[in-house]
Amino acid sequence: MNRRTLFYIALPIVLIAGAATFHRTQRNNELKHQAAVKGEGTVAVTLVSVQAGPSVPPWPSRAPCWR
Repeated sequence: MNRRTLFYIALPIVLIAGAATFHRTQRNNELKHQAAVKGEGTVAVTLVSVQAGPSVPPWPSRAPCWR
């Protein structure tokens, strides 16, 4: 085969490999960024016991009158 034929065969392969490498690098960077953001947002949570309050419904006993 001559050089021109080899060039036309190799060019698409090189372009596809380069695009795949670029996108993989971008994906890895995004995953690293997401992991860092997730780590920054982690907060310790403590549970507090709640005492029973008066038995008052959280809403009005009758619907408001809209006019």
